[in-house]
Amino acid sequence: MITDVFQNAAVLILACVMYGLYGVFIRLSKHGAETAPYNLASTFVLSEVFKLFASLVLLIREKGAKEALSKLRSISSYELFLFVLPGSFYAVTNSLDFYILRHMDPGSFQVLSQSKIITTAVVWLIVFNKSLSSLKWVSLVLLMIGSSFIAYPKSEADASQMYVLPAGLVFLLAQITLSAFAGVFNEFIYKREAFQTFSIHRLNVSMYIWGVIFQTSNYWSNSSGGGFFDGFNGYAWIVAVIYATKGLLISQIFKYYSVIVKLLVNGFSIFIANFFTWYFFGLTVGTSHQIGLSIVFFALVLYNYKDISDYQKSKTVYSSVPTNSAAFVKELE
Repeated sequence: MITDVFQNAAVLILACVMYGLYGVFIRLSKHGAETAPYNLASTFVLSEVFKLFASLVLLIREKGAKEALSKLRSISSYELFLFVLPGSFYAVTNSLDFYILRHMDPGSFQVLSQSKIITTAVVWLIVFNKSLSSLKWVSLVLLMIGSSFIAYPKSEADASQMYVLPAGLVFLLAQITLSAFAGVFNEFIYKREAFQTFSIHRLNVSMYIWGVIFQTSNYWSNSSGGGFFDGFNGYAWIVAVIYATKGLLISQIFKYYSVIVKLLVNGFSIFIANFFTWYFFGLTVGTSHQIGLSIVFFALVLYNYKDISDYQKSKTVYSSVPTNSAAFVKELE
């Protein structure tokens, strides 16, 4: 029981760290330039290969080579079909970036894209037929608002160039909706009753097969004719490993928690990203960023307020338990 608690905590903490470090190492890999000296699509392909390889190794470690091979052979076309859907959703959302940025500036895109927090929560509630308390809804709205403040352009020059065209809003709506369905559908697959006895590593293999296919296709469609590893540096390899680790951890969150927890992980990761951005680059935090961080922190505390309160009450109950077990049973009666 205690081991499970520590393992669960480790997954969530590590996921926060990986999300926080991802953008930091992408910036480090640019070596001070505006754009990366390598094809970023190459890192996505490598990440999917890493995830697929790691899942195979973990499955063999869990089941043994002979049984693992048997499990892989038993993967049905239906199982593969289910995983192609979220994979195709993610591929389309990535492609929509290009069309969205034709009709709005990057700053507006970053701000408005935070609305996926709410669309994801709504889709999750519909698919899983669950409800959230008013307090949790307020906290998610605050999380969206705080994230928007953090994403807001940092200079007046950037702000003066902001623009949003109607077509951009249409593409953005399609993107945040597909993104929500991709995350929720992934969780739905992992939690299907028919798959409850399946190893998570086997399910990951089914998912990452499509990941490799889609990301390789994306690489070839965006290739400018250079070599796969052209411009690669040590930081680029770290970016690929971090992205792969993120994916493996998120599959654990989908299986044992929910996509809502993933949204909270994103919120916590902002503080980690903020610290390392200051540590590596010495960048100061602007007013809008400070306001955003404060709102995000309040939102995270508010979302977990009832759990924290219940935990404090449970500590009070346990601390008042009589040392004599017979006396305690009598007291309960």
